[in-house]
Amino acid sequence: MENHNWTQPANQFTGGIQQIYQNPNAPFINSLVNGTAYAVIDGSVVNISEQVAYATNYTNVLATAGGNNPHIHPSEPNYIWAEAGSNFGVLNDADPFVSGNNQTDTILATLAQPLSVKVTDTFGNAVPQQPVDFQVTSGQAGLLTGGSTTTQALVHASTDANGVAQATLRLGTLAGIVIVSASAVQTTTAPVTFTTTIRPGLPKSLVVQAGNGQTAIVGTLLATAASVVVKDAGGNPTPGVAVTFTTSPSSGTVSTGTTFCWTC
Repeated sequence: MENHNWTQPANQFTGGIQQIYQNPNAPFINSLVNGTAYAVIDGSVVNISEQVAYATNYTNVLATAGGNNPHIHPSEPNYIWAEAGSNFGVLNDADPFVSGNNQTDTILATLAQPLSVKVTDTFGNAVPQQPVDFQVTSGQAGLLTGGSTTTQALVHASTDANGVAQATLRLGTLAGIVIVSASAVQTTTAPVTFTTTIRPGLPKSLVVQAGNGQTAIVGTLLATAASVVVKDAGGNPTPGVAVTFTTSPSSGTVSTGTTFCWTC
């Protein structure tokens, strides 16, 4: 990382893209430091970002003999630490992700970008006609490839002349994280993983959570506040929905007002 700065523009005069931080050409490094890097380890989904530490804008406090004139180190080093006992089959610096990683959409949606990987040899050359398996390893979703209309947990693809293979991901009804693994068949190349976030969909139903069927003396407050859960078509709690509570004529009042936002 030496001679690079997370937050310095690639072109300090006109560039808006940073050298590393939020640079789309460094998706994996950014996922490590922004908390979104997941991997499947021994069959379990692990947030590997939690095993990473980094430092930015490294300051040289020994710029003067007394150490009282700190400044940014002239070569602007930035450091990132991560522990691993293997190279995981990474043989070169080629980005294995062509598109499709770290997408977000609502339940039952088909992702806008296909999950695409590029297979290269030791020297970075594209490998055509290489079989690639895409598999949903965690979460609720299905894969499509080759013009198929039926989703599968495991699909088989093949790289094109540019070494690119792809599959389409259709999300299920359960909100949460989906992990898809892509593996080059019969090679020592390590698989790569795509992470997708499924958000709840539009409100579909109201379910009583608490406060129903109570009895109290006239003029007194009920012991338990009336509360409901707003759910989407998949039964996922839906946050940020405005809910109106009203009473029937002459039956009582709602002490906190008739409308408030109930966040589930």
